[in-house]
Amino acid sequence: MITDTASNKVIPFWYSVPTASLGIGASATYTLTLGQDSKFEWHTTQAFTDKDDFNDPHSNNFSVLITDLSTGMQLMTARIPQAILTGPANGGFLRLVRPVQFNPGATVAFDCLNLNAAAVVITLVLGGYKLLL
Repeated sequence: MITDTASNKVIPFWYSVPTASLGIGASATYTLTLGQDSKFEWHTTQAFTDKDDFNDPHSNNFSVLITDLSTGMQLMTARIPQAILTGPANGGFLRLVRPVQFNPGATVAFDCLNLNAAAVVITLVLGGYKLLL
């Protein structure tokens, strides 16, 4: 947990997960390798797809299972739907009450499943803080 928010050793940071278009009913696993310069403290998850409807605040076009490959620890028991993991797409987001801390250079896997009746492009972002070494 961050104890010194005024420190220049703690900076806000967003990691964008490299994804690609998923076909109808398709799944794929995408990996994100975190920077070697710091630990990363994950606070929020934001996501958007090219099929999200801003008139529907609970878009639900994909589900995802997140695993820390560096430790082998799954962060959920099964894929979680977009609407639950990220909150409303029209400006809302869910904040972890107790953030998850990843070690420098950790590799995180995102096993995504398309829940839409068409191909979907997912943008998935982890928000938090870099704890510089």
